[in-house]
Amino acid sequence: MDKPVLYLSDYFEQFRQSYYDSLDRVRTKNDWEGWVRFFLEGVIQTSKKGKKKFEDIITLRTHYDTKLISLGRKIPNSKRLLLAMFSQPFMSVSDVQKVLGVTYKSANDLVADLVSVGILSEKTGYSRNRLFELKDYVTIFRK
Repeated sequence: MDKPVLYLSDYFEQFRQSYYDSLDRVRTKNDWEGWVRFFLEGVIQTSKKGKKKFEDIITLRTHYDTKLISLGRKIPNSKRLLLAMFSQPFMSVSDVQKVLGVTYKSANDLVADLVSVGILSEKTGYSRNRLFELKDYVTIFRK
């Protein structure tokens, strides 16, 4: 994983005033226990959110596998592409071509198939230099 799994900064930002108040009480009243309680509550909430995201990703992967069944002989390359897109959820057809080591036409056809089964969506609205998104996966991280 390239990104932190336990990202406490969001919690601190959400409860900014409590964060500053807790730090101030450590400085003025030596209230370390209050700070530790605040911090641990952040760890608990952040952990629960992370666990939920992981569960949603597992469910989504199962859902994607069900959709891939209709692609027949393209299933292996589809699975390889999806695996790559879990690390890089936005790709052009040229990116797909490089990731899979296939011709541009094969990459374009596979992308079109994944769009048709609802796994990928085109983001630019252009007919050239299109960018495709693993939309449901990205949505999980926007929650």
